[in-house]
Amino acid sequence: MKSFIKKILLLFPPVKYLYKKLEELRYENALILSKQNIQNTGDYPAFLVAKKPSGQNLTIMHNNYLYQQVFVDTTNYCNARCSFCFNKWEDSNINMSRDIFEKVIQILPLTNVSKFMFSCQFEPTLNPLFIELLEMIPAKYKSKVWFTTNLVKQIPDETLHRLAKTEISYVNISLETFNEALYNKLTGTKQSHFFDNLSRLAPIFSKYPFAPKLIFTTMILKDNKDELISLAKTVHSKYNPVHHQFRTPFINDNICENEEYTEYIKNQLFTKEEAGKIVSDLKTLGIDSLTFDIAGDLETFTSLADTQRAQQSTSAVENTDNFLIYSKASHYDVRITADGTGVFRGIPEEFNLAKIDNPFMFFSNKLTQLQEREANLYEKCDQSLLLNRLDADDIYASLEEVYINDTYFMFLHGSASPGKGDIYVTVNSSAIYRTRADERFSSPAAQGFMCCIDLRKLDLLSNNPILIEVGTYDNNVLKTTLLAKIPL
Repeated sequence: MKSFIKKILLLFPPVKYLYKKLEELRYENALILSKQNIQNTGDYPAFLVAKKPSGQNLTIMHNNYLYQQVFVDTTNYCNARCSFCFNKWEDSNINMSRDIFEKVIQILPLTNVSKFMFSCQFEPTLNPLFIELLEMIPAKYKSKVWFTTNLVKQIPDETLHRLAKTEISYVNISLETFNEALYNKLTGTKQSHFFDNLSRLAPIFSKYPFAPKLIFTTMILKDNKDELISLAKTVHSKYNPVHHQFRTPFINDNICENEEYTEYIKNQLFTKEEAGKIVSDLKTLGIDSLTFDIAGDLETFTSLADTQRAQQSTSAVENTDNFLIYSKASHYDVRITADGTGVFRGIPEEFNLAKIDNPFMFFSNKLTQLQEREANLYEKCDQSLLLNRLDADDIYASLEEVYINDTYFMFLHGSASPGKGDIYVTVNSSAIYRTRADERFSSPAAQGFMCCIDLRKLDLLSNNPILIEVGTYDNNVLKTTLLAKIPL
């Protein structure tokens, strides 16, 4: 009876909205077990207390540090052959079953918001169970899920309505041009239903207040460079997406393995200066939803391709541990393929969900193992460095995130200035850890850093509070500043 009454009440939009917000709040409270603001206590001046960019006191989150990216492919096939795609296609066509997907979604409680990718390298609409699988996702985890589609396959109105009702986070649509002849050339399709699907999708989604948000991704190519301005205007006026990303093609670590892709990309990439000019022109449109990623440029491509060819000629073997340090293992990425097999980022061992009886416990235990592995990777530096340190007021450091694990790990994300090389993290003046500067947040003025610390090894579980200092080198002197005083 209660269930029936609940269904009736949820037919009213205000009740449904309130229910949704209460569900989100209930989940958030369950996920974040407790929060504590860093307190400015003792003799430490206020400006040394950790601050977020907004200027507010940093929040310490006591919870499990979650998987940052979960890449799932519910099929291993695609109905387009985009010139700018790095995939090497095979004739096999495997679709994920309901039984396997039921196991896959058990990782959702351990996944960050909007970080569960329902499709990664392939086209999800090709799985005959496409919409049924999306409808299997529990309501409280829908905000974590999104997918990318090329909209090539004809999608009936009924399916679009059901997709709108899934209420997942967002749908990302690949769009390089509105010119049909160029579209067919770039995507390798002859009878695409893209434009028909797109014309019906937005109006249908507009009928549902909690329909997935729309995001568009456009590759910046020499083939479509003259259309980018008009394309941005059209997408903004007709579809009003929450984001429209303009990005240069992916330059991955295996660029030389696909010769056809390599040759095309080499001829389509712009130099850093040229790509910067394109972004500047797009920014003049004043469209807030536009975002940009121009990491792929001709200079980077040429350098990486030359390096890979040199490695191939010398049969260079990559050191897994070094790879993990430089690849920011704290992101904890997971990739799961259509047959239920998968891997964790940087870990060669493969798992098979078909053979795992309790996937939630498997993913939970593996998360702890990955954290312990990462904590062991950061280099513990010579204690003599402590003798050559200088408390300085001419460096600045900030923490953006602090997670204290329910078990025994502490994660620090932040930045330090000046940005001169690696960063040294001192905990209770008893150990110094060197953390590689994060290239994504680096500049001559500042360096971003990530660090995972095993509290057991530093005998910190019994210490309260934990004092964190961060330092960078300046004229061969380790300059440090008290960054945070964290109560456990």
